[in-house]
Amino acid sequence: MCTILFLKALRSKLSSKKKDLSALEYFKSKKAPAEMGYEFTVYKGGKDGVVKSTTHRDELKDSEVGDRVGWGFEHDSCGHCNECLTGRETYCSERHIYGSSNLDQGSLASHAVWLESFLFLIPERLSSEEAAPLMCAGATVFNALNGHNVKAYHRVGILGVGGLGHLAIQFASKMGCEVVVFSTTASKKAEALQFGAREFYTAAELEATENIRPIDHLLVTTNTLPNWDIYLPLMAKGGTIYPLTVSFDKLEVPALALNMSGVRVQGSFIAPKHLHRRMLDFAAYHEIKPVLQKWPMTLQGIKEVFKRLDENTMRTGGLCEYPSASQPSTVQSSSTALHTQQQVVQQPFPPAFFLDIDIFRQAQLELPRPGLAVPLYVSDLLGGDSEVRKVATTFFNNIHPWMPFISKTWAYKHLLSPLSPVYADSALLLLSIRLINWIPSGSANPKTPLYTAVKRYFFELESAGSFSIRVVQAGLLVLLYELGHCIYPAAYMSVGTCARHAVALGFDEDLKQANTTGLPWDKVEERRRVWWAILILDRFMNLGNPPRMLATADPEPGDILPADDTSWEQGLLSSGPSTIGSQSQLRMGRFARFAQATYLLGQVFKHVSGQSGDDAFYEQEGAQLNRTLHALVHLSQSEAETRKLEFCTQTAVCYW
Repeated sequence: MCTILFLKALRSKLSSKKKDLSALEYFKSKKAPAEMGYEFTVYKGGKDGVVKSTTHRDELKDSEVGDRVGWGFEHDSCGHCNECLTGRETYCSERHIYGSSNLDQGSLASHAVWLESFLFLIPERLSSEEAAPLMCAGATVFNALNGHNVKAYHRVGILGVGGLGHLAIQFASKMGCEVVVFSTTASKKAEALQFGAREFYTAAELEATENIRPIDHLLVTTNTLPNWDIYLPLMAKGGTIYPLTVSFDKLEVPALALNMSGVRVQGSFIAPKHLHRRMLDFAAYHEIKPVLQKWPMTLQGIKEVFKRLDENTMRTGGLCEYPSASQPSTVQSSSTALHTQQQVVQQPFPPAFFLDIDIFRQAQLELPRPGLAVPLYVSDLLGGDSEVRKVATTFFNNIHPWMPFISKTWAYKHLLSPLSPVYADSALLLLSIRLINWIPSGSANPKTPLYTAVKRYFFELESAGSFSIRVVQAGLLVLLYELGHCIYPAAYMSVGTCARHAVALGFDEDLKQANTTGLPWDKVEERRRVWWAILILDRFMNLGNPPRMLATADPEPGDILPADDTSWEQGLLSSGPSTIGSQSQLRMGRFARFAQATYLLGQVFKHVSGQSGDDAFYEQEGAQLNRTLHALVHLSQSEAETRKLEFCTQTAVCYW
């Protein structure tokens, strides 16, 4: 059973207005106890809303008592037809949807009993009142944009800036689309541009404006169907129109105009469950928020809502809010079960990976993928899209050039793309990038709240069994931060953690000639670079105490060096990999020179850590190392002059 916190008011609720109001007035006049009101609505929910779960934990699978959940337009389906089995349960012939399967809507309910499989957990970054309109309007526009091949480079037209329209503008804009808004009212222009639109036209402006670039997708979000003679000429060849309006009017579109241009009219219903969940995560991460109008869930407040609906003066999200004082005692007592922080959710880690790798491979087991749940304290520190991109740009301009172990191409295509979901390990990497950009002022303590948050989240992912290259990369950035700010012994522990993590993932084996991972070369190259970064920082850690045991074994002459940095970032496969023992070339790149210098540093550690009985050999070995180091300095300077590069880090290692 769920306690309702917010209900969304829509014009489609007018059909049940008389029944709902009469029932409410009856219970008010009789001053019936609260239980009678709940009995009236215990099996009947409102059209869409946000609730708190109050059922015993034993009866739940994916949610817990106190979780904030929401439901949408559909609340049941058969589960075994072709539509249900292919993720299109919204078209199930036995679906239960608002307005048809349960005509006694109970739209003014205080409680509801709902199928858990049709409840959706609300991300922490979304408030309950913000989530309520997304359950219907958000799911409707998101399904049109995500379910029908809308791409980031498309021009998306939005007709109307009302309840559906203002959310459609935000979703399309955050997907990277070029959003064009059409409206009958010029006063909505500033609002539309604020939501993310790039162009705005009224009907009058359309007649006076020529050469409007064609629209690939047009979402009709108005209460009535438009004049197709105005909008069909704006469509791109092969474009798609989505009539999302709730209208029983005939869709009278000129057939010849469709045939001549290849324009499609695409029906689009509410989002199926998998898209509904993605919509909530997308909205939370990109801070997509509806414009709200709220009224109290009282008799007077409800009458005012229906009056607005009758007069068609409610443009955006109208919400009925239940006063907390009127909630039953059972709900208030369970409020302590609400999670103050969202925990990292991860599939169980397969112990066979460590206990018996042969069994792990024979059983074709897989390491668990990182989850999508990102704690609120992490998402708040990350900031919005523009802030994340700004921080990443600073990192790739200032830190990445001398320690390039994160693929810049991957980062801009996936990590920073508004279309890509942010997994837990990606969020950790983004937070670590933000940390390494921190510049102290005066004698500021480097153990900032951001540093503490990164360390905490790293530990949470490690405890949850998150195992990926992104976690290792985040750990390396934390290690760099700790080394740069002399945070000991944390830095010493961090290098060991990174090394053990990378060895478990097989990164050390990627330095060998054979590629046994089956991954593309650029992915293998990124893994190699991560391992070389660990080798570099591990030896840096021992500069003050060379005899101390390293966390990593020394590389061998046949091990592969990093590829040229420019070629890697451009996705160009070099003719053949260079090894430590192969003849040096003039075009090797900064990171490869860094790796060469680090290998020689390891040899110096061995030399100074203990003298053998043969003094002459010891002196010859020292002299040879000295000549090799100076030769590397000379070669680095030659490549720097030829390619206009800076080799500060590589040269510095040679003089350590």
